[in-house]
Amino acid sequence: MLELYWLTRISAFREGLLLLEIITPFALILIPILLGLLEIYIDAIKDKYIKFCKKCAIGWFIGLIVLLFLPSQKELFLIYGVGGTIDYIKSNDKAKQLPDKCIDALDKWVESLNDKDK
Repeated sequence: MLELYWLTRISAFREGLLLLEIITPFALILIPILLGLLEIYIDAIKDKYIKFCKKCAIGWFIGLIVLLFLPSQKELFLIYGVGGTIDYIKSNDKAKQLPDKCIDALDKWVESLNDKDK
């Protein structure tokens, strides 16, 4: 159950990260405009702003990389479900025989359809 909880929480983390990735560039553009309008764009603030921009750019880039590799909730459930099923099939001898039986049954069913058509 704990795995399912974290699968749903990662989706919320991904959405928050996406929001930050959208807001950060706008904030970096608007701050100098506001400082220019308030006429307090002095050298001390300018130096601090440049350092702030460098840190934000690095954080934005790292966030973008994380966002690219972080799967959505739907993808996480697919990975979790299919991965668990594959592990179960690999460990269970009866489950290993199941695909062969399904193919045989499907083959017999198709043959019976062909016999009915003739």
